[in-house]
Amino acid sequence: MRFLAGSPLEGHQGNSRKCKHLYAMAIFQHHQFHLQRFEGIPRYLSQPEAASVRMGDSYVLNCEVNPDLVSFIRWELNKEPVELDQRVFTLPSGALVISNATEADAGLYRCVIENAGPTKTSLPAYSIQEFGWRDPELPEVIQMLQHQFPSVQSNAAAYLQHLCFGDNKIKAEIRRQGGIQLLVDLLDHRMAEVHRSACGALRNLVYGKANDDNKIALKNCGGIPALVRLLRKTSDVEVRELVTGVLWNLSSCDALKMPIIQDALAVLTNTVIIPHSTWDVSPHQEDRKLQMHTSQVLRNATGCLRNVSSAGEEARRRMRECEGLTDTLLFVIQTSLGSSEIDSKTIENCVCILRNLSYRLAAETSQGQQMGTDELDGLLCSDASGKDGETSGCWGKKKKKKKSQDQSHDS
Repeated sequence: MRFLAGSPLEGHQGNSRKCKHLYAMAIFQHHQFHLQRFEGIPRYLSQPEAASVRMGDSYVLNCEVNPDLVSFIRWELNKEPVELDQRVFTLPSGALVISNATEADAGLYRCVIENAGPTKTSLPAYSIQEFGWRDPELPEVIQMLQHQFPSVQSNAAAYLQHLCFGDNKIKAEIRRQGGIQLLVDLLDHRMAEVHRSACGALRNLVYGKANDDNKIALKNCGGIPALVRLLRKTSDVEVRELVTGVLWNLSSCDALKMPIIQDALAVLTNTVIIPHSTWDVSPHQEDRKLQMHTSQVLRNATGCLRNVSSAGEEARRRMRECEGLTDTLLFVIQTSLGSSEIDSKTIENCVCILRNLSYRLAAETSQGQQMGTDELDGLLCSDASGKDGETSGCWGKKKKKKKSQDQSHDS
């Protein structure tokens, strides 16, 4: 039997302000500007209708044009250019979003197309304050991940995290509509707020065995190297917790265990496990040691390595050869002896990693192959003592070997 760790639970979007902001971006009525080219001149297929919106609510004006015309779209309010900001902005499709409507937003809106040919202006759409709204559709939220304003990108990712919580159908639909690739792209964003929301959404999207397709999709999008880059460069504690949580969820998929070892083992060891274990800290810095077992980042990282340590001989070899890893895990266990922390999830993970790495140790290491069982037990258990000290090894009392011993499974 292999010792596997579970995965972190999914999380609702923790910042209620972000969720409320996304709900505030609900669309009140769907007013469309249809435009096509006719003999080189842009033409509208239909004209907009009036919109009625309550003050404080939001609405979207859609301007549907050929993709090659989107970059030439600009909006006018009462024949004056609309000033764009984080409250009033355009989507990649050219649609105009106005959130938290004020009295100043009421008026006559026009979608203007300006390119090398004649300027084309839609018929006006009047906006007044009154009633009616709807939530944004999933494709619209996914589209917002590409928005020019980081706050909109962050809110869109947070809303996706909320939508897919406990809903495997929504998770699959987000994958089919390209949402995982866009979220992975946000891992290289310059702002920590975007990192937090993108990682939160990805953690939910890859939670559970039922979502292995999402895990594979994330890996195929370059998600594991992107997570490792972010873990290496960020100092934000929440982001580090979320990144290691995503990696822990990914590690439950057998197909991803070796890719995680290849891309993430060294970084998890050197930037998470060793620093958070306080193995390299002075004995006088007891305050840091007290924080070791409460570290969510350490719990997630050891949970990830617990899963990948069951991936077979090559995985065990790489982990045994990872400098500082086994020493640090032993140190974490040692510092918990005699305390209530001995029952923590972190200690459980450390013990299971070491148990998996000790499987077939003599057969798989050059040192073990050059010595007998007595010598190996003497090396690993030099402090063994007691009544049966001379006849007991690390694995208990010696028993006669059975022919089927090499058919054992990883622990």
